[in-house]
Amino acid sequence: MNALWAAIYSKLTGDAALVALLGHSESDRRIKRGYQPEPMSYPCVAYDLWSAHMEPVDQAQGNRAPQVVTVRFTIWAPESALGDGQAGDALVATIAERLKEILHGADLTDAHVQSYASLFDDFQSPVRFDQQRRACVGVLRFRFMWREVSE
Repeated sequence: MNALWAAIYSKLTGDAALVALLGHSESDRRIKRGYQPEPMSYPCVAYDLWSAHMEPVDQAQGNRAPQVVTVRFTIWAPESALGDGQAGDALVATIAERLKEILHGADLTDAHVQSYASLFDDFQSPVRFDQQRRACVGVLRFRFMWREVSE
């Protein structure tokens, strides 16, 4: 799975528009693996495993069957200055659209993994406001078919 996580991270950080929307940099990472990674700066995108259908790997034959996993992408955005969450809602929606453009139908194949992504479902629930974190939150899920490339 590490190869898939690295391929997803590379695809997201390679998109200049998403990096600019988030303010992501090496010193202030706004694209992270995990549901609520700490520490968090807003806005940010966190991704983690939602579900997996893992086929057994036949090591004797060197057969690496494709695996299917669903990955949850959680988008966190700051509340508006007025505290009504409207500006945060709009930012979550903008980031979600960018993620769809980057990942839906994407080929994430590199030297370590062969992977193809498709949107599994759009916001699984409406954007919500997290009172504790004072942030707007939206969730997308993508399904990835992948397998590690033999060395």
